[in-house]
Amino acid sequence: MDQINNIVIIGGGLAGDTATATLREAGYTGGIQLVSDELHRPYDRPPLSKTALLTSEDARKIHFRPETWYAENNVDLILGDGAAKLDPAAHQVTLQSGRVLGYDKLLIATGTRARRLRLLETTGAPVFYLRSLDDCEALRPLLVQGAKIAIIGAGVIGMEVAATANSLGCAVTVIELAPRVMARSVSPAISEFIAAYHREKGVDIRCGAKITGMHCINGRAVLELEGGIRLEPDAVIAGIGAEPITELAQEAGLRVEDGIIIDRFTRTSNPDIHAAGDVARFESVAHGQHIRAEHWRHAIDQATTAAHAMLGAQTPYEERPWVWSDQYDLNIQITGEGSGETEIFRGDPATKSFTAFQLKGGRIAGAISVNQAKWKRPIAELVHNHAKIEPSVLADLNMDLKKLANAVEKV
Repeated sequence: MDQINNIVIIGGGLAGDTATATLREAGYTGGIQLVSDELHRPYDRPPLSKTALLTSEDARKIHFRPETWYAENNVDLILGDGAAKLDPAAHQVTLQSGRVLGYDKLLIATGTRARRLRLLETTGAPVFYLRSLDDCEALRPLLVQGAKIAIIGAGVIGMEVAATANSLGCAVTVIELAPRVMARSVSPAISEFIAAYHREKGVDIRCGAKITGMHCINGRAVLELEGGIRLEPDAVIAGIGAEPITELAQEAGLRVEDGIIIDRFTRTSNPDIHAAGDVARFESVAHGQHIRAEHWRHAIDQATTAAHAMLGAQTPYEERPWVWSDQYDLNIQITGEGSGETEIFRGDPATKSFTAFQLKGGRIAGAISVNQAKWKRPIAELVHNHAKIEPSVLADLNMDLKKLANAVEKV
């Protein structure tokens, strides 16, 4: 640890901020520069599609730490001056301003950017995305009673924004090319449950919908769908996925393939450069290959591993997939895989409180819980241990999940 005099962290999101705090908590006293191209100090992004989109007051509460924390912990927080060039041979990072930072160890945590809806942008029509606090601030004034909002993409973000806009009195239409909502995240049965809940609230969900034309008339977007359907919303919000921000790593000669390739200790192809969070493509033991994950919990855990690894620890990253989504009064938690060969329901979806276990090869590969936060820990253990439990036992509401998880741990 004494030989490491300075660490540079590129990216002021969850992974970058977590690594910064972890380094100090681990006893590292050397220099830290936390570099962000945003003007805002590090903040939490999940609220952007929910509470922060509802009120500016809630948006002011999403920062991870007080402004004074960084100075008090001797962290040089560099805002609005992103990294422009990385020179691994010289161990230097050049910022957009021309400032040069030297490093002994470097962490790239640049995250992802929203995939752009280029076809509509070229028409001159305004298109909104939701990846940053500035995006949130720009969108909020448009979500007013009676406003017609078109959301392109029915993934997690799209459905969360639909719920928020609907609760503010907007007339919401969701357009999705896939046959069901949140298809990449949850099973068909859960997709149906979520879509039905939105429709009960008045959201117009159009799955299997193909956009055939995009125009701009008097500054407003016009969307033409297959079948002669024409929509003229007051605002279009695109939630069509994200792409990793890898240009810096690629230009520096690091190994990149839909993300920066790292090993189980978060090291890139250069041993003094690590990567973590949404931008990293890591060795997944569960999947048997390199994958990239855009999960809140994953960013924290991997950044923590990276911080310790930069200080010399040899503890590999252990993946424990978990993600949540809040839509209306539904708290949806996805642990492990969101779809399996067999689905076992514990509880009745009609009650809005249930868990759907996903089985593969007779073992628990994942679980989707709705308003069952109290069972989060035992469910996570059952998934992590790939527990093999009789379906009738899993479905039995009288069976204590904590006891089941403890029994599996002892096997």
